[in-house]
Amino acid sequence: MYMVDGYGEGNDPVIVKSQFIMSLVERIDQKGVSPQQKSIIDRCTAEVYREAEKTGITPILSILREKLAKLLNISAEQMSYVTNADAGCGLIKYGSSLVPFVNRFPRSTKLYQLMTTRPGEGCFSRGQA
Repeated sequence: MYMVDGYGEGNDPVIVKSQFIMSLVERIDQKGVSPQQKSIIDRCTAEVYREAEKTGITPILSILREKLAKLLNISAEQMSYVTNADAGCGLIKYGSSLVPFVNRFPRSTKLYQLMTTRPGEGCFSRGQA
């Protein structure tokens, strides 16, 4: 996530970096990103790079993840369901609550093929499964 002098070719480098991060997120989630999610990513990116400018420390994705967790009020325990989590584990937002879940399906079932979010697997993998 390093930015050299002149990054962005005259444009605001933080905006350019935010757009780059958005393109990564959109490649991972083909459904796209909501305006609210985009706003959160923009704010976190700006905060990470403002801090990097002050400290001289090159930001890495784990720093961005920490800023997102802080902005969204996700506890360290809740983050354990997201960071390096096993397949089938995560967090669900239900109203104002974040609920951890562990949900494992046998990979040989049709339900797994419909529900998997693993790249290259499932019914929506464009014939790559």
